[in-house]
Amino acid sequence: MGQQDLLSDRADIGSGGWHLPDSPHVVVSGHLPRAHLRELKQVILISSVPLWGERGACVRTRSGRIVALADPVAEPVRGVLLEDRLTRWEQEACLLLPSLAASMAWHIPATVPVLQRVHAPDTAILLPLVDEAAYGNVPAGLLRELSEHAADRQQRLIRLVTRRWQASAGGCRPVEVELSAELEAVADRLARALARGRIPSPDSLVQAAERQGPLWRQLVRRLRPTRASDLSALSMMAAQLRAARSTAREPRLAVTIDSIAQYAIGQRTQEARTLLRGRCHSVDYSMIGLYVRSRPWLGAAHRAQPDAAHEPRWRAADEADHQDGLPAEARRLSPAEPSPRVSSQPPGALR
Repeated sequence: MGQQDLLSDRADIGSGGWHLPDSPHVVVSGHLPRAHLRELKQVILISSVPLWGERGACVRTRSGRIVALADPVAEPVRGVLLEDRLTRWEQEACLLLPSLAASMAWHIPATVPVLQRVHAPDTAILLPLVDEAAYGNVPAGLLRELSEHAADRQQRLIRLVTRRWQASAGGCRPVEVELSAELEAVADRLARALARGRIPSPDSLVQAAERQGPLWRQLVRRLRPTRASDLSALSMMAAQLRAARSTAREPRLAVTIDSIAQYAIGQRTQEARTLLRGRCHSVDYSMIGLYVRSRPWLGAAHRAQPDAAHEPRWRAADEADHQDGLPAEARRLSPAEPSPRVSSQPPGALR
């Protein structure tokens, strides 16, 4: 089944997800609108871009441990270590996913507007440290400085995604690229607190999220997040559901094009779609997902690893050992924009 066949089908895709033949992608179960593709008011392609990836941003603890931001710290934090270069995770998100999205857009009739929505909330990377701050492990000054670096990183990645889209589309059709905005109230609450030298409680950020509109109110009440970091996954779910909102008069389709690491969130979004649809039968949520499977990465002595997207030193290779050109492509489309590291990172700490 090709991309055109996939988009032309009107039935539910099924449950559990399945592989396209001869394709490196996974399709998550989804629901297509009743309207024909050419009758849609809009198709929204949505992808996430993780800032720094898994190990590109870490904290240094009082005992000297280096811990990824998303992992539990359990002791006071003394500094944050940030990788200046684009990590492999970021390269894939900014280069491979836009290429796949542009290929998908090629099969959409020219009369149907296409919007590429990029989900890269700079606030999300701060939320795990907000949880740690509740235990007195993170000072407000460190969080405020990290927030400035995250905002700069976000803009750099958005520029790269936009350039890649333009290069991949080749001018075949106009496509608008915009940044998803799902944590604005949370970001505002956090920024105002940090400006006063304080860190808001996780509960107060969950309450701020609940005030972001009816969709967020339903998600918070049904899924009951208890930690600030829970809002990160909810923000992607909200972005997918908002893009997928469809009515009989204005049928739309959301196509999530993302890393396989986001597959579980896609499944949770499908479950939330069922709950939300039951509350309002005049509104549907039409969405499908294409998730890029991880490829093997080669490190020292060509030792294969299942996924080293976070490690900028490593290179990707296919079965014939043809190296991919992601680092070169990233340098071509996004010239180096070095920024000072947060705190006192020792030279080469993440290299």
